[in-house]
Amino acid sequence: MTNEIIIPPAVENDPSARELARGWIVNRRLSLTLRDDAWPDIGMWGIAFADIARHVADGLHKIDGISVNESLHQIGKTFFEALEKKK
Repeated sequence: MTNEIIIPPAVENDPSARELARGWIVNRRLSLTLRDDAWPDIGMWGIAFADIARHVADGLHKIDGISVNESLHQIGKTFFEALEKKK
């Protein structure tokens, strides 16, 4: 498959490492598979989403100079708006 993201180096050193998710943009929409049973505590998903948001915000800051706080604010705002739309 083309356009794959590299596997983090730390994964190779941890025999208990498990893949959590894979996602693609297909026809301008997200196509996602994930390990629903990754954690026994459902709240850990919130921590994972927050960590992903921080990675995105840091990346946008490095690429475009966008403030990390500004990015996190917009990500959070849009996240909750998207949750409301799915009801």
